[in-house]
Parts: sequence; structure tokens; C-alpha cells
Amino acid sequence: MERHTRRLCIAVLADQPRGAQLARLFEAVHREPLATLPALREFIALLAARGRRFDVATVTGEPATTVSLDEAVAAARRLLWLAPGSEKERRMRSLIEEWWTVPGGIALPPGGVSSASSRGSLRARSPRFPPARSARMMAARGTHMGEAAALASAVTWAGTSVTLARLGTRYPAPVLSSLRLLSATPFLFLLVLATGATSQLRDASWLVLLAMVGSGLVGYGLGDTTYIRSMGGVGMQRMAPPTTALWVALSAAGGIWLLDEPFSWGLIAGGILVIVGTWFIVAQSAAAAATGPARWGTPRSILAICAVALAWTVATLVLAGGRGDLGAAAAGIVRIPAGGLAIGLVMSVATRGAILRRLPQGHDLALIAAVGILGTGMGSVLYIFAVAEAGAARAVILNSISPLIALPLSMLVLRERPTGRVGIGTLFCVAGTFIVLAT
Repeated sequence: MERHTRRLCIAVLADQPRGAQLARLFEAVHREPLATLPALREFIALLAARGRRFDVATVTGEPATTVSLDEAVAAARRLLWLAPGSEKERRMRSLIEEWWTVPGGIALPPGGVSSASSRGSLRARSPRFPPARSARMMAARGTHMGEAAALASAVTWAGTSVTLARLGTRYPAPVLSSLRLLSATPFLFLLVLATGATSQLRDASWLVLLAMVGSGLVGYGLGDTTYIRSMGGVGMQRMAPPTTALWVALSAAGGIWLLDEPFSWGLIAGGILVIVGTWFIVAQSAAAAATGPARWGTPRSILAICAVALAWTVATLVLAGGRGDLGAAAAGIVRIPAGGLAIGLVMSVATRGAILRRLPQGHDLALIAAVGILGTGMGSVLYIFAVAEAGAARAVILNSISPLIALPLSMLVLRERPTGRVGIGTLFCVAGTFIVLAT
């Protein structure tokens, strides 16, 4: 249904399965309890288990009406699967007359209240047609697996960034970025086989697969490549903090507006605190790592920052809203190779193949492969899972605390010293994270 709808996908169900109102009569006639079929409650549980966002609106069903005994028997006969004129039908007729006779005829129990359940996503609901707030009921998460995955992915990104920062003094950043993505591909391929996700890829529509390829090309190919190239012209101190902050703000706003994710002031407050804390931490780290003054002027720098943040945001929202039924591993095996190949191709063309002569070897190549498998491979799967389970807004906010997690690693590996700015940023990030988790 979702693949064939452009705005809204609606399922109209009863709160009780067909014939459940006559379960007492069924057991008395057949001498065994009625095995009911799934209904609204099971449908909601299925949607929640699959990580779907949905609304539930209840409408009043038709009230019980008084009918003749023959009409009541004919209606009940179909629900109890009885042959006309059988002994069981005669027993049913006697019980109906005994139990539900009212002045004017027979009043069978009503079939229950009807309910409409609709699932909202980038493919199923347009933000220009929001449901009534009074009718909204979001699925209860029960657990915080999505949020936990976002934090775990932040840990992997932190380890990856520190390792690549150490290797970045010897090799061009695009080489490191492309190799780590391509190194993650075999890991993701094995993960797809181990989890049985090949069926997800086989059943996915071309639109879903193109969306995942586009997400990888835009996020890794365009966003990461532009970010790496802009570092030298804008300067890390001017580039990293505003890009991260703008990416978090745009992704959170897009998740709430385009994907109909739940809005709360706690989410906004936590996001602002994380942005401010990240600004303090990253700006301090960037200042310490800056190798020279920025060469680009303000207009060009602003354009670069906006382009990178927009590319990352688009990649995140397309991932969240366009992955269909692809799981984290299946979506990752499409996105990551596309991004790695795009970066490698762009840099090879831009340098006319000269960059291929500076490829890592030996111990460094093994280290990049390990970072690709453990950091990029596992981190990407965790991030995709977080976006699917917690939503783009919450996942991006929680994932953006990776600079905070990288602090102890940078102290041990890069010998960086903590400062007052880092301490302030840490407090902001921790407070924002707790607010988002509690919301």
C-alpha cells in the first residue's frame, strides 16, 4: 500500500476481529473457544515493531439495532460457519432467542468501534496535510534502542575521526575517506548475508534503491568531498562548528516537518544545547589543529558551509524517508559503496590520477581497513538503525556529540590538552543529551 500511495496510507480496522462479539455464542455452539483473527491492536503492535510512525483516530461504530429472530440467525450463521438447517444452527437459534431477546425483536452484540490507522512518512504523508493534534497517538517505543544506536554510532565516529586525524598528516583526506568507505563494503556484504537481508534488496523497488544510492552520493560524495576540500580554504576553526550546528538544525527541522516526527520543546532545547556544546568543543579542537589562516572570503565560506550542511541533511532525510523496508545492513550496502566510489572517482578526475600515487601501504593500509570495518561499517549500520528507530531529528542530535566522545581519545592518541572551553562544551553536550533522551 505504501509503495502505491503518494500522500497518505490509511487502514480502517475494527478494534475487535470479525465475529469476536459472538465468541460466547461460538463456544456454546461448537464446544470450543473462538480463535480470533488479528485486528487493530495487533496491527498497531506490528507497525511499532517495524519502526513505523503512525496516528490512530477512533470513530464511533454503528449502534446495535433490533432485528427479527430470522435476521439475527442469518447474520450469526455466517459468523459461526454453520450449515442451514443443521443441529448446531437450531441450538444457536435457541441461544440467541434466550440471550438477546428485547422488546421488538433481537439485539445482537455490536461488532465494536471502528478505527482508522494511518502511517506517516516522507512517502506516505505530505506536511501540508497534517493530522489533527487531538487525534494523534504515536507508537510507544518501550525501549530506546534507536537512541542507544545513535550514541553507539557517535562512539565509532569519534574513534574513526581521531584515527584519521593521525593519518591525515601523511595522506590526502579524500584518499582516507574513500578507502575507509570501500573497506567497509565487504563487512556490510557479509552482514547482509548473515542477517538474511538479501531478500530485502531483492524485494526493494527501484525507487528505494535509487534513493539509497542518492543518499550515499549526496552525503558521502558531495557532502564529505566538499567538506574536505573546503577545510583548506575556510579553515577548520571556521568550518567545523557552524557546519555541524547547521546540519543538526536542518535535520531536526526536516525530520519534524517533512517526516512528521513528533515535536517537543525538550527536543529543541536538547538540540540547542548539543549544538552549543559541539561548537565549544570543535572550535577549540579546530583552533589547536589549524595550520594557517583561512584563504576564502566570507561569502564563499558561507556558501561552502551551507552546501555541506545541506548535503548532509538531504542525505539523512532521504535515508529516513526513502529506505522503504530496507534494514540497516541492506541500506548500508547500497549507500556506502556509492559514496566511496564517488569520492574516489571525483578525486581521481580532479587530480588526473596523480592522487593514486599516494595510496597508503603496509601498516597504514591495514589501519585504514580496520577503521573502515569497525568505524565506518559498524557506525553506518548503527546510524541507519538509529534514524529508522528514533527518527532523523533525535538520531542526528545524539550522533553529533561525537566530538565530546573523541576528547579522551584525542588526549591519549593526539596528546591534546583539555581547556575551559572544552569543559563548558562537555557540560552543554551532556545536558542536551539527557534532555533528548528524557523527551
